[in-house]
Amino acid sequence: MLMTELARSGTVSGKCSAEARITNYILLDSYEGSQCHPNGQTMWQQWILMVTHLTGHIVLLNTLEGCEVQSHGETCADLNISHQQGGGDMAHAYLEQYNKQGHTPTLNRDFLLVTVATNQTDGYKRFIRSAKIYDIPVKVLGMGEKWKGGDIRNGAAGGFKVNLLKKELAKFKNDNEKIILFTDSYDVVVLASADAILDQFERFNARVLFSTEGFCWPDESLASKYPTVTRGKRFLNSGGFIGYASELYKLLTSSEVDDTGDDQLFYTKIYLNEKLRNKHKIKLDHKAEVFQSLNGAVSDVELRFKGREAYLQNTAYNTVPLVVHGNGRSKMVLNTLGNYLAKSWNSEDGCLSCWDDSILLEDKHPSTYPVVLIAVFIEQATPFLEEFLAKLNKLEYPKDKIHFFLHNAVEYHSKLVEEFLSEHGESYRSVKRINPEDNIEEWRARNLAIEQCLTKNCEYYFNVDGEAHLDNPHALRLLIEQNRSIVAPILVRPFKAWSNFWGALTSDGFYARSMDYMEIIHNERRLRVTILARYWKSYLYFALRPASGSSPAPQCPLGPNSQEYYKQQEEQTKQMKCTHICMEGEWKTILETPPSVQPTEIQTSISVISSLAYCDSDALNHAATEVGIMQPQVFAVVQTQILLHTTGNNEAQKSSSTQLARQRICGRPVGVWNVPYVSGCYLINGSVIANTETRPSYAFDSLDPDMAFCSNMREKDIFMFVSNRMDFGHLVNADNFDTDKTNSEIYQIFDNRWDWEQRYIHENYSENLNPNHTAEQPCPDVYWFPIVTPRFCKEFIEIMEAFGQWSDGTNKDERLDGGYENVPTRDIHMKQVGLEPHWLEVLKAYVRPLQELMYTGYFHDDERIEGGYEAVPTRDIHMRQVGLTAHWDYILEEYVGPLQQTVFVGYTSVRHVFIFGRMGGLGVGVLYTVSLLLLLLWTVRSQGGPPRAIMNFVVRYRPDEQPSLRPHHDSSTYTINIALNRPKIDYQGGGCKFIRYNCSVTDTRLGWLLMHPGRLTHYHEGLPVTSGTRYIMISFVDP
Repeated sequence: MLMTELARSGTVSGKCSAEARITNYILLDSYEGSQCHPNGQTMWQQWILMVTHLTGHIVLLNTLEGCEVQSHGETCADLNISHQQGGGDMAHAYLEQYNKQGHTPTLNRDFLLVTVATNQTDGYKRFIRSAKIYDIPVKVLGMGEKWKGGDIRNGAAGGFKVNLLKKELAKFKNDNEKIILFTDSYDVVVLASADAILDQFERFNARVLFSTEGFCWPDESLASKYPTVTRGKRFLNSGGFIGYASELYKLLTSSEVDDTGDDQLFYTKIYLNEKLRNKHKIKLDHKAEVFQSLNGAVSDVELRFKGREAYLQNTAYNTVPLVVHGNGRSKMVLNTLGNYLAKSWNSEDGCLSCWDDSILLEDKHPSTYPVVLIAVFIEQATPFLEEFLAKLNKLEYPKDKIHFFLHNAVEYHSKLVEEFLSEHGESYRSVKRINPEDNIEEWRARNLAIEQCLTKNCEYYFNVDGEAHLDNPHALRLLIEQNRSIVAPILVRPFKAWSNFWGALTSDGFYARSMDYMEIIHNERRLRVTILARYWKSYLYFALRPASGSSPAPQCPLGPNSQEYYKQQEEQTKQMKCTHICMEGEWKTILETPPSVQPTEIQTSISVISSLAYCDSDALNHAATEVGIMQPQVFAVVQTQILLHTTGNNEAQKSSSTQLARQRICGRPVGVWNVPYVSGCYLINGSVIANTETRPSYAFDSLDPDMAFCSNMREKDIFMFVSNRMDFGHLVNADNFDTDKTNSEIYQIFDNRWDWEQRYIHENYSENLNPNHTAEQPCPDVYWFPIVTPRFCKEFIEIMEAFGQWSDGTNKDERLDGGYENVPTRDIHMKQVGLEPHWLEVLKAYVRPLQELMYTGYFHDDERIEGGYEAVPTRDIHMRQVGLTAHWDYILEEYVGPLQQTVFVGYTSVRHVFIFGRMGGLGVGVLYTVSLLLLLLWTVRSQGGPPRAIMNFVVRYRPDEQPSLRPHHDSSTYTINIALNRPKIDYQGGGCKFIRYNCSVTDTRLGWLLMHPGRLTHYHEGLPVTSGTRYIMISFVDP
């Protein structure tokens, strides 16, 4: 049905008609003939009509007419769709409202969940969400009132809850059918539907059922008065109970309790009164069949999955609790379990609770964005701080909405900070800086930043320490959109398990590893496109099948079985305006079978599928692999439709909003996790700071500021979340950063390899390893590769010149064993400047792969001799085994040596590692030929550890010192030579001439590596430098 027809009629024909509230879409693919269910509920076809534009957007239409609401039936959903324009002419449809009106009572039983809460804390919101998930009606008592129940965290208290409940139950004192479930709210999660709870309650044959725990609290002297229990927890816990309303009212009015009295003691005395216990049929849930109290019972429970859904298993009694209570010291355990329970996270859809209360900024004009205070803390000397500040400045957020606060406690960084603020400070709304000379302690500086946020009326406070690199420019915006009290991006030291959060704490408040910590930081809890896996068949159904009631759209022909198909298809699809395709087998079945999409899944479906339009082809191909779409031409059509959206006659796909949307879906969203400790980088909602009861403080006993902050937040019942829904950035390791060294970051290859590579490895290095790449070869067997950046070259020279102890260029060299250098240069060895292990790592990680690619078959360890392993074995006997080593050495020197010198000019040092003879059937056979012995000089070695290089040095050539180097062979198997400055700019002349080939390399390239064989074949000399200074880095590998 065409959009014009729909817009004209205002309805879609069918037994159950639908009102359309959407414009600007060309093609509707509606499913007619949907049936109304006899009880008034509709089949999914009546609930929704999913339509597709050529881009593949899926949109909901409201379906109200013909859906009769029964007394106990669900009403039709109110699906209010409006369209927004964003990113040029791209239309985005958002689901603005999806509210089920009314409630479906369970099994016609009158049931109500009652709780007490005076503030809408994070724990309260979690509780309410869990009740809504299972469609349980909740009555909240005391909201907005002042808490009168005493200090319930630190002692006996809570009588206020009893008195509030007593007042509420007076309404039902004569109702013998109504069942009341009472629980705490801040530390409780509902795990099942009302049906399940009521069924389990009825199995007890009780009128009132209380939760239990393993402690007799608050009066231990009453323990002996409890009935004996053979199995299970013995003592009453008042955090959860269920019973008939009339019975509960009688209990509550049987005695009095002050508001500041203890609620658990009140209920305990009632239960221990045998007359009352029998009269009201009060029982305890000893084996956690309904209520699970976690305090003292953490080891009894285990998080498990049934299918994709998480549930709580009590392994001590083999039960599945329906309500879990994190009483006492178990609240942090409940927080961890709460990340999964009550349909918060599952193995297929990932994080479902992540969408709760989230907001979208991209729909708003930047002038209306929240005001943020970014507080930067440089508390210790930190490597790569220059990049850190640059990334902060590149955050995609209006700077006129940012107040900038910076505390620098390190004099070493003062110049860099001054340069940054001088260049960028005026672009921010305001700037406040605290310098090292101000001598402000860290905890005090952090508290001052909180006060600054209050003074500036900021709506968010963004703490960023110098170690926290925000590689994602949308990080701030994404965290604001998550809309939590405190939320931190998960940042990890690359290749390590060290992160900016703790999943659990020890009893004294320090780090402990939670059950899921490693999975979270290694992204094993990632969604891995499983949302797409769930909805792609629905997508194909609506995107590709012929429009119902209209003539078929033009058919796009099937292409070859290749994911390159969409590229060939793009122009044809644009011209033909085709959105459909003929398919066979499984794909034909998909098109003929309407998918069963549940109404509660609609929002996820729309968000995921429509956002795929922002993904690039690589992300889509990845999605195809993950989902298992094995017929590439099908996926190619989907890609083609998306290309129509992203490669139209506008540049919208380049906008930041498009990039942001791409990251939301293509970045494979994962989860938001409630944790007890965050540091380094986190966002605090301004409402937390504005409230004097919850305002953060960085002082607590003698704890470090980060520990004090988190401890205070836990005490105030403020949840701290971490998010790995996106890749936000990473942490640097500042533990071993030595500022006494010149250009200290050069020394960070071990502690901060990722950052080191970003700064120092040439941007085109990886292209060297491309199988289709042909390395440049300026001379025979001499290869040229980009390897390091110009900055590396500059800083390397600065290190050498700052050290200044250049050799004198004579044969005498005390740095060498024996004190003699055969071919001397003016140089500085890596050992002298503390860079020997670092440079060997460069050889291993970046040079070795290039060498193995060019010099096939040569590996770096002679493990046959030193480690007992021969990569290319023969049946042989070594000369030393038969006492002929000295004899064979003489033959080599007197007879083989002269032959070698006539062939390979300049090579005078014959080295042989091992000599052996063949073992044949008759014992010792003939000796190897001379040619084989020469080949042994270039030993084929087994693949193993790093290359060996005992000579790694920077050479300096100057006309007034040493302008050139005489012809020579290097004492190496191969040599690398890196140009550290520029010919014809920094110096004139220079270069390297390979004499045997009469080939010279003079136009060396900054940061590029020359690799050539060292001995035997590549006799060479250093050409004279006529002016300026030439610097080169040399390594003799495997001498």
